[in-house]
Amino acid sequence: MENLVIRKAEIQDLMNVQSLSQELMEYEVANLDNGILDLDWSLNDKGKEYFENQILSNIVYVAQIDDKCIGYISGNLNENEPWYNVQIAYIYNLYVVETYRSNGIGKLLIDEFRKSCLSKDIHHINVTTLSNNDKAIKFYNKYNFKTYNTQLICID
Repeated sequence: MENLVIRKAEIQDLMNVQSLSQELMEYEVANLDNGILDLDWSLNDKGKEYFENQILSNIVYVAQIDDKCIGYISGNLNENEPWYNVQIAYIYNLYVVETYRSNGIGKLLIDEFRKSCLSKDIHHINVTTLSNNDKAIKFYNKYNFKTYNTQLICID
């Protein structure tokens, strides 16, 4: 795509990242969620604090066409779980605006995240998605993500 840039997010991108996260939450609540996601989280003070911390202390990349943010990926490269014998990075969120999907933007965001991982000699990446999000699972499988753990939640 012409004029597409994948770049590290800056604090000036905070509101754009929050808005993209809100779109992701709205999609998940409408199509996939079983009632446990907080729809208002992305745009409230907790969301602002969370994404501000992500941008300043962890890793966030944005996909941008001209001056419009159309996607983002956020995660952490510094997780060191004592029960693993390798260092594992975590992707917390990946989202591309629906009208821009199927153009390789998600792959480019993952590629940038992977480059950051490899620069720190991290070769394992963990991502969690809702179990009924078949599109996301298929997407991640295409880029060599395999099911390793299964998370179960009891909802009474």
